[in-house]
Amino acid sequence: MNALLIHSGQSLIMKRLFSGLKYLDVNLDLINTEKEVVQKIYKHSYLAILIDMSMSKEIFINILNNLEKSLINTPIIFFHQNEDLSLMEKIKNQFTNVFFQKFPFMYHDVKNLFYKIKNLKNTFHDENMNFPELLLDCEKRRVIRSDKIISLRNKEFNLLKYLMTNSGKTLSRTDILDEVWDHNANLFTNTIDVHINSLRRKVDNGFEHELIRTVHGVGYMFWDGVSS
Repeated sequence: MNALLIHSGQSLIMKRLFSGLKYLDVNLDLINTEKEVVQKIYKHSYLAILIDMSMSKEIFINILNNLEKSLINTPIIFFHQNEDLSLMEKIKNQFTNVFFQKFPFMYHDVKNLFYKIKNLKNTFHDENMNFPELLLDCEKRRVIRSDKIISLRNKEFNLLKYLMTNSGKTLSRTDILDEVWDHNANLFTNTIDVHINSLRRKVDNGFEHELIRTVHGVGYMFWDGVSS
């Protein structure tokens, strides 16, 4: 049995969504306050979090910030009536597993999205990665270098995880875009470089060895202690 966390706000979007999902073999937690979102995700493991973007912008931003602080990797589905491209871009940079569904939608749209996320969850494996100087703890969503705990944002964590998974291998910006971002995402041309630089400041500054390295004209590489 799978569980979905739904923040409704009692909107027409979520009432329609709730009616469609009740026919699937899934448990639904329907909540109405922003505080409950964070409280629930700390206590339970959800297949996905469903959020209506038509709520007040202040409440919506508060929910986003609290979710980011919690460092969850749970897929989040945002339902919207009008596309706010700047806000959607902000969301894509804050979180990794995000989906957008426009309203109105049909029942089969919700069903297909549910199974897509279910398959994504089934293929997603978190394993700790331990290098001589750096530990990436996927379960606790934290990074430790030489006994120093490093605080990373969700996107930075997943970017580092991808680099470490391919340690010693040069990754092009296209590789990184396809894996860490949706390749269809409308990103600024320097988005990847900005995130790499931010990650370097947190992971490499103050240490003797530079782990995140630039391969000029190609992309980036996580140094495995062997590759030059």
